[in-house]
Amino acid sequence: MRLIDAQLMVDRNELRLVERIDEPYAILSHTWGRQDSEDSSWGHDEDEILFADVGVEGIEEKKPLAWGKIRCACVKARERGLDHVWVDTCCFNKESSAELDESINAMFTWYKQSKICLAFLAGFEGPLDPRPEKQKERLKGCRWFTRGWTLQELIAPEHVIFYDQNWVKIGSKAGLADALKDITGIDGDALQGKKPLSSFTVARKMHWAAQRKTKRPEDRAYSLLGIFGVNMTLLYGIGGKTAFRRLQEEIIRTTTDMTVFAWESGDIDDRSNQFCSMFADSPDQFDGTRHMESMILDGHFTITNRGLLLDSSTLRVIPEELRGSSPPLVLLLGTIPKDDKVECHGIYLQKIGSAIYVRDGTQGLAKFDESKGAYKLKPVPRHQCYITLSSQDFKDTLLRTLRRPIRVPSNLLPLGLGSVSSAQVVHHVPESTWDYHNCWFLHVSYNRRDTVTAVEVKVKVHDETRKFAVLFDRRGVDPRAYILDIKDSPSVTSIFSPSRRFDSAPWDDLMIHPSMQKSHHDVTAREHCYRISASLEHETVESWGKSTKICSLRLDVQLQPSEVTEASAVSPPDNTGHYDTELNISLTSLRRHQTEPQYDPEYHKTLPIDHARQRIYDLEQQLYRMQQQVQDLSRNLKTFYHKEYDSGQTNNHSDSKAEEEFDEVVS
Repeated sequence: MRLIDAQLMVDRNELRLVERIDEPYAILSHTWGRQDSEDSSWGHDEDEILFADVGVEGIEEKKPLAWGKIRCACVKARERGLDHVWVDTCCFNKESSAELDESINAMFTWYKQSKICLAFLAGFEGPLDPRPEKQKERLKGCRWFTRGWTLQELIAPEHVIFYDQNWVKIGSKAGLADALKDITGIDGDALQGKKPLSSFTVARKMHWAAQRKTKRPEDRAYSLLGIFGVNMTLLYGIGGKTAFRRLQEEIIRTTTDMTVFAWESGDIDDRSNQFCSMFADSPDQFDGTRHMESMILDGHFTITNRGLLLDSSTLRVIPEELRGSSPPLVLLLGTIPKDDKVECHGIYLQKIGSAIYVRDGTQGLAKFDESKGAYKLKPVPRHQCYITLSSQDFKDTLLRTLRRPIRVPSNLLPLGLGSVSSAQVVHHVPESTWDYHNCWFLHVSYNRRDTVTAVEVKVKVHDETRKFAVLFDRRGVDPRAYILDIKDSPSVTSIFSPSRRFDSAPWDDLMIHPSMQKSHHDVTAREHCYRISASLEHETVESWGKSTKICSLRLDVQLQPSEVTEASAVSPPDNTGHYDTELNISLTSLRRHQTEPQYDPEYHKTLPIDHARQRIYDLEQQLYRMQQQVQDLSRNLKTFYHKEYDSGQTNNHSDSKAEEEFDEVVS
């Protein structure tokens, strides 16, 4: 750090730089260029005393305004007993990229460590009215308050003295606090140093920088390095948007403040661009979220080669009654106090891959208060998710995942058929590939095609509710659908448990015998048999602006003809042809178990020991259920025979003879 020798400048009108010594110094804050130039909004290097001009003979005559500004700053410093002054125009060499990097990254610290900051308001003439509202009215048109670099020059120093164009004092930062707060939008606690800058949210500090300008577009980002406490290499020629994105990436590495994503583009009427970056283009886009308090994120977020990696603790599913035309997923970012309520704000997301999301560019910020069901938002299973950051990654991901997705419509059954009143999808497995917006499972990579995709369906038949698993087999060229009763296989039941729903299990873990891989299942209720069939229909839909071939699940229910032959085989002849209802139901259930898979040595000898144990457990469960049904059948048979004997139809038999016949039938 080089400093100007103020004593030498005042006494001999000579500009000399010295290496910093451990003494207090004053620092100058100003706007570059002449106020009367054609483009007075921008500074010009040729109008200022630069590092290369130090020691040049006659420079004070070539640039009298710039020379006079430095000399007056030295005079004011000497009046306060300070021997050195730092001025950004000439105290470091901007031609050296290394020195430029070091100086700009350290500039906030240099202003903070200064004894006093001399703020020179070119083009402004005092004095000021003592009333704050009049002070604000006069100062707000001053160019000094519109520049990007002067933001840190106002916040960092503890003491700031303002001078007009004639170097007449017009006030201090402490004395003009109310007017400065209204003009700049900076919180009073930040201006007066009562709170550290780290206690203010990213969105709040971005709001301070909104609408400020710099000569070089990249400097809008570089002028905020000290405000956010980050360091980065300076690159010029990359554009303001790229530089500002680099700044946000550095901010993410140092904080878990979710308001860094709480920006809103003013061009949301353009509905053609569905992809939207997670990063803002400029600080101006944070103007509407300056009062937001960040959500507490469990874990961290960071930038990877797959996108923004973060924990899903603030990811929510919007209920259908609150959704409207908006996407069903929202990433909550923060809260804003509103009257006597708290309003939750977030961004809409759409799923484009397995735990991969994209910010919806057709929507603004999501807003929910208590009256709109902020606390009805459903959390998703905790997982690590990725949010795509570039449009190319977005296109590449869609190219992989939109390969014949499997749609599961919300209305699965043709309602009103027979006694089947409703069908409801309870769970989707794996949830990592389930797209809530399009109601389909996205395609998985080829090395995961042997994993299970399934839905748990709750079907109401008469007054009885049954649960079924519909499994989608993607191991072949075309996917197939199987349906089975969940209670028939504990291994299938396990994949719908909360701990396993997010990531699916391999097919080999299910231990499903080939005979159970059927596209239909029979259900018996009130002496009627219903066949529920699952099938996949191929269709073409529009998604993400292009035609996509999908497979759509269809469930059909058909009433099957009644079967009474087995009941008649065990029931004694009856003149009316009547047979016991409970007996028939038990026989029908038992008949279903006759089709259950039996032990197949050729099939089971190839299974690992863990799979064999699981299969033994499944068979034990089936055997237990069959034993229970045999006991029920035995009781029904005994009741039936006792009714026959009590009615007098078998008086020619003794009780002992009846018992013998009963034992024979049961055997």
